[in-house]
Amino acid sequence: MGVSLRVATPEDLVVLKALMQGDRDRADIERVLLVHAVDVKLAQVRRLVGVFAEAVEEPERIGDFDALVRRTLRNR
Repeated sequence: MGVSLRVATPEDLVVLKALMQGDRDRADIERVLLVHAVDVKLAQVRRLVGVFAEAVEEPERIGDFDALVRRTLRNR
């Protein structure tokens, strides 16, 4: 008798954290990228962040996200 449990993927978590934009959220994104860098589908995440950024009329969020990703991956 197995139990099926759905959990958020690293991509889901990064998108949600990118939308919230708090200090803790940015730190969480950094940690997810450091732990799962080779597995995270960054193009998919960036596209979704862009969709939400447009929806809330804050296009600068995509630039903020890109800068965070660059800084994090450069400092690995």
